[in-house]
Amino acid sequence: MEKLLRLKRLKFCLFLLFVSIFLNNHCFATVVSTQDESVTITGVLTYERFPNVNGGLEAWDSAILNLDHPIDVTYPIKVHKKKQAEGSQQSGVITDNSRMQLILPTGTDEDSTKGKRVMLSGQLFLAETAHHHTKVLMTVKTMKIFKVMPIKAAN
Repeated sequence: MEKLLRLKRLKFCLFLLFVSIFLNNHCFATVVSTQDESVTITGVLTYERFPNVNGGLEAWDSAILNLDHPIDVTYPIKVHKKKQAEGSQQSGVITDNSRMQLILPTGTDEDSTKGKRVMLSGQLFLAETAHHHTKVLMTVKTMKIFKVMPIKAAN
């Protein structure tokens, strides 16, 4: 009887551990704002080719960051002054952003950054034109490339 009670307690503890891990990874995303002066995010930098949106023949490459962890982005909603209550600010949210198009500093070398894990700081803004391929973009102010040690082959 005592062994059965211990087994039930162990199962319950494992269940609680699983639920807490699930909630930590899936329910509590990092929330940032387009109003923030600077946001820091990490991920893997890639370049994707997009067709010319104006009907031209030339495609162009754009920097895309695949974030390590999805983020939620809040943004202010412009409301007509007569409808807006005194002192209130309405805002929207774009959830589960796992990819972000980047506006990189002039002179950034694609070959030396492609496929690298990076830490970026900059300001976020919402997509406005057909040239914007993610809902949220970042104008990058600083970039740190992480140095990754090569994996040694097993003998």
